[in-house]
Amino acid sequence: GECTMEDVPDIGNIKEVKIYNSGDNYWCFLSLTINELNFGGKCVDDYQTETLSPGDNYWCFVSLSVNGLDFGGVCVDDYETKSLSVAGEGVEYNILHETGTGTYDDGNTGGYMFTILGTKGETSPHDCTSKKVLESTGGCTIWDDADIGEIKEVKIYNSGDNYWCFVSLSVNGLDFGGVCVDDYETKSLSVAGEGVEY
Repeated sequence: GECTMEDVPDIGNIKEVKIYNSGDNYWCFLSLTINELNFGGKCVDDYQTETLSPGDNYWCFVSLSVNGLDFGGVCVDDYETKSLSVAGEGVEYNILHETGTGTYDDGNTGGYMFTILGTKGETSPHDCTSKKVLESTGGCTIWDDADIGEIKEVKIYNSGDNYWCFVSLSVNGLDFGGVCVDDYETKSLSVAGEGVEY
């Protein structure tokens, strides 16, 4: 779709655009162009404001293959570089999770980006493509080239608008407990039993 707006002030060269969603109708667009300047795509949640600059184009994909080799999925933020390894090569991480029993606890098959952090570093974000229906156990295996040392933490980014709650999560047998990950939210979990106890 398109529209034309008129305004009196001379703002000079266009540098950014701010979009405010004044209602309860969540909206995602793939591209936005103003006077031939491309501002990329974004999702604007109910009663939220998003700001875009020319050249911004955040992108998430769940699978990538080159000459038949599978590289998995990742999110690439504006002006960011991400590296992917061939699936089946590098360090192997086995992720198991159990979805909760609440009415809205189930999630999409993909779109939840897992980053595993350790004593020496962290992996790239990987999409854990798996079954996430109510009261079910699912899992995935990811591979990454990074030497992260001993696993200490898992960071999960929900790249979509499908809230997901799980009651248990483990990586290579280490228990991380459970949490709910809201739309476009990031949650971090530490190995159960580590950290400060209250």
